[in-house]
Amino acid sequence: MFKRPVWREEWFRQKWMLDSIAPHWKTELQMASIPITTFAALTMGCIDEIIINSNEYLSETGIITVGLLYQRRLKVIENNLKEHKFPGKYNLRTTSYCKLKEAAQWVYDQGWEIPEPMLKLVKEGKKENDVLLHESPQSKFRKAHAFESEGMNALYDLIEKYYLDTEGNPVDPEKWPAKKSLESEWLKGRTLMEADTIITGAKRAGKRKK
Repeated sequence: MFKRPVWREEWFRQKWMLDSIAPHWKTELQMASIPITTFAALTMGCIDEIIINSNEYLSETGIITVGLLYQRRLKVIENNLKEHKFPGKYNLRTTSYCKLKEAAQWVYDQGWEIPEPMLKLVKEGKKENDVLLHESPQSKFRKAHAFESEGMNALYDLIEKYYLDTEGNPVDPEKWPAKKSLESEWLKGRTLMEADTIITGAKRAGKRKK
């Protein structure tokens, strides 16, 4: 919908100002939410100060051109925010805020051309969603371990089968099976008993901490 602006020297009062408009992306993109006024500027690849203090930075041509580019973007965001289509919180009297990652995804989905740092934010969000889509609720806790082995995977399988429900939440201890009824192709005999002891021992330790 919106093309990414190609910033021109003639838009600025002095040429060197063109080199100082880029946001501090590493800081900006770590925020959970930001004012929609700031977000609109980010989609253009500039800091919001360029818009707020345009008389200090921009030439007469720049004030008109950049102002139009900015206001069009902001208007679209505001209208969709009011209709609860754009991710954020609308406030009539004070500043409205948006959720940065979700907002970046939204404008990208609408066909906006956004700066590369924001595009990376969108791609990171897509990767996270892809992982969640292909991951069962029970298996999420396996990420805590940085290595794999046949024995560890067998223990994970046992825990997921008997001690977690289909949503990945702990099963009520009163519904835990008796040790003798636990089945595992790899965990047998004493090893199986030790695995169950680890689970019950961890629960007792948790109670002591509380």
